[in-house]
Amino acid sequence: MIGLEYPWFLLGLAFLAVPLVLHLMNREIPRRLVFPSTRFLRRAQLPPEGRRRLRDILLLLLRLAALAAAVLAFARPALRRASVPGRGGETAGAVTVLLVDVSASMGAAGAHERLVALAREQLGKLAAGERVGLVVSADRVVASMPPGTRPTDLLAALTAATPRPVPGHHAAALREAARWLAGPGPRRLIVLSDLQIADWQDCREPLPAGTDVRLFSPADPGLANVAVTGAVVSPTSAGRCRVIVEVRSFADVPQQRTLTVRAGTDRQSVGVSLPPLQVRRVAVSLRHDGAVHGVAELTPDDYLADDSLHFWAAAPPSVPVVAVVPAADAGGERDSQAFFLAKGLQDGSAFQVQTVPADAFFATDLASVPLVFVLGAADRFDEAALAQLKSFCTAGGTAVCTPGAFPAQMLHGLRANGLLEARLTEVVGQGHRRGESWNLGWVNPEGILAEIFTDADRTDLFIFPIRQYLRFSLGGSQAVHLKTSTGDPVLIEQAVGRGRVLVFALAFDPRWSDLPLTASFLPMIQEIARTAVPAGYGITRVDCGQPVPAFRDLLGRPAGDPAQVPTTAEPGVFTVGDRPVEVNVSRRESSAERLNPYDLTQRLVSAVPAVADAGASARDQSPDRLPLWPLAALLAALLLLVEMGWTLWTDYREIRGRLPTGT
Repeated sequence: MIGLEYPWFLLGLAFLAVPLVLHLMNREIPRRLVFPSTRFLRRAQLPPEGRRRLRDILLLLLRLAALAAAVLAFARPALRRASVPGRGGETAGAVTVLLVDVSASMGAAGAHERLVALAREQLGKLAAGERVGLVVSADRVVASMPPGTRPTDLLAALTAATPRPVPGHHAAALREAARWLAGPGPRRLIVLSDLQIADWQDCREPLPAGTDVRLFSPADPGLANVAVTGAVVSPTSAGRCRVIVEVRSFADVPQQRTLTVRAGTDRQSVGVSLPPLQVRRVAVSLRHDGAVHGVAELTPDDYLADDSLHFWAAAPPSVPVVAVVPAADAGGERDSQAFFLAKGLQDGSAFQVQTVPADAFFATDLASVPLVFVLGAADRFDEAALAQLKSFCTAGGTAVCTPGAFPAQMLHGLRANGLLEARLTEVVGQGHRRGESWNLGWVNPEGILAEIFTDADRTDLFIFPIRQYLRFSLGGSQAVHLKTSTGDPVLIEQAVGRGRVLVFALAFDPRWSDLPLTASFLPMIQEIARTAVPAGYGITRVDCGQPVPAFRDLLGRPAGDPAQVPTTAEPGVFTVGDRPVEVNVSRRESSAERLNPYDLTQRLVSAVPAVADAGASARDQSPDRLPLWPLAALLAALLLLVEMGWTLWTDYREIRGRLPTGT
């Protein structure tokens, strides 16, 4: 039996009229020539009209046949082989696998019901003897039934497989389906999914050659969805807090919703108007009664999973800050720079300073630390410690370095490890005359300290004495935040990877200056620390179904009991040790962006490794189909060659016949 893979190409047969029109238009029109006498004209014998007409008809037929063969080649004819006796007909050995998506996005209104209806429809189209299997997929293979399962059992399992609150990832399901589709005979993969881009964009699993891929989407294109995408809590006064909630519309028409924010026994509701595909931020004030679990929720819409967001309602835990000192405390005497730093940062309990000696810094676990102060200790660092500092900054951390006993050695180590492109020119004030001092004279209006020193006249920033500081020769890639009245940099910054290094030209020590004794020191240090800590730091946000990260202290020991970490199967809030964790349905499942079915089909089919012709269709490699289009293409090429040869030969004969005898 002959079939066509692309039958619509047969419409090209209409172009067979083109050669016929050209032949009708190619008739020679006689020209009238006026001669004074005809006695010098020789009588010519015209060729018989019948032979001329016969030759033109054969040429026309050649051209028509060549064009028809080319059109047939584009239509991809194939000969379906007759069924082998004993195989039970054409459907013997045929396997169909249903891959069903039950990720969170399939929880939209009516999506699961439409999915079951599509599955029932496809199962009703199965031919006699065709075996069918099932793969149910979310972030992993949820359930599977091998080919040969009764369709009624398969449909019952599919009806019971309700959507799960996890993001979709279907690579494992495709591998499972490919394993069942391997073997001879017709193979078909039917995918029932809303084809959300984030769920399928990384799926490039190869399917067996000849697999027929069919995609069916139960998604509603007119889905009106609004989601709560974020919530940040900050204390405002004793017993009250402000919650800033972010709401986003995924609909292409304006939406109206009511937002309710709860924390403990207090709640507030407010109306929200959202233009199409826009974001709104809403601030509410709540009484804080010690509750740690808050919920921001919208009035229900077509997709319920993102209508509520669980958040940590209490103040975030203290931010860990590591202070590296030259040596461990000797006899209870504390390093003076660490003392002033701790006083400046521990005010208000927003930061928790932990002191580490320079010789132990290389072994310190900095995975949960955003900020490191190297207080006169960088000149004691060996290669392992400098490598640890560079790795910390490259990953996004902030390091603040102050000079110690050997500032030249500090700058050499930082420069040699790519942490600072600056050289030491001199130590200004070393061996100075008694009573000689300098002071600050400039704050970068676009730097990290600009906000807190906008009105510098009301601070003591420019009046405290500086008795000693380092004079730098900068490399050109640094930002300067503070300068002396003579124009020398006092605080410089250099980017290192995703993080940065800040270097002070003076130590937090009264022997260098009165800076740690001024009222400006505390806001300066806290502002530097605040800019080093990203928003929401200290609260871990996890999607449903994802594992909770392993929290560790500075010595690498686990924080809390790993065996008692709660599950993330459902949204909620809990703590691991002293680390708060928020669990919510992934907001990537809220997106209305869908993958083009044709693109996904081509991706799955093109993932099959080509063994013969790289341009051959997967269907052409099926053992039950014999492709005929190469023969049609070859016939078209041969007919074109014959037509060209015939035309050249007849033109040559005609020209030779018109030449005078003897030429």
